[in-house]
Amino acid sequence: MVASALAAQKQLIYIASQSKNPTGDQATLQALLKPTQSQIEAVVGIREKNRASPWFNHLSTVSEGLPAL
Repeated sequence: MVASALAAQKQLIYIASQSKNPTGDQATLQALLKPTQSQIEAVVGIREKNRASPWFNHLSTVSEGLPAL
């Protein structure tokens, strides 16, 4: 999921670099951010489902750092 989020972010950056107006309108920006956001939400969901896991701290680190995208 992290790799998918990074790929979605890469695509967003590519589209922005090809655009005359990278910020565009709000609806377009939200649509472009949706794939990254859905992957971030999926990672957070995995963390929440695995609270009892011995890897919980690691899952928390990843899920809390990923929104930096």
